[in-house]
Amino acid sequence: MRLKSKFVFLFVLVLTINYPLQAVIPPLSKEELRLQSSHVLTGYVFQVQEKIEMSGNYTDVFYTAKMIVHDSEQGDFKQKNVIQFSFWRALSRPSGWIGRTGQYAKIGDSKTVRVWLGQKEDGRLYLLEPNGWEYVDYAGRE
Repeated sequence: MRLKSKFVFLFVLVLTINYPLQAVIPPLSKEELRLQSSHVLTGYVFQVQEKIEMSGNYTDVFYTAKMIVHDSEQGDFKQKNVIQFSFWRALSRPSGWIGRTGQYAKIGDSKTVRVWLGQKEDGRLYLLEPNGWEYVDYAGRE
């Protein structure tokens, strides 16, 4: 009976130690998103292109989205500007992976969204990770 108890204890210990290794980066709060953004925009995404890339044990999907700006809460874009931004999502990672996995969810075509964007030195825009966007429902607004 002692051997069985030791086995159960060891099994539970291994699960307990390994479980946190499966964690992904927690979402940013609305305040963190705002503070880290160069642009906070609402608009209509009319095109999303994707490209799958494999490298060793990793498979990622890289996206390029085009959006017509409806409203700018932060940054220098105006209504009707057409912008392009990028984001990515992890498709597969090795067991026990810790770290970045890109966006939690993909933005689809023909969707109205609010985006929190960063801007690289070369001017390219990208979604903040891991939750740099949300759907917007104008029907529910007053």
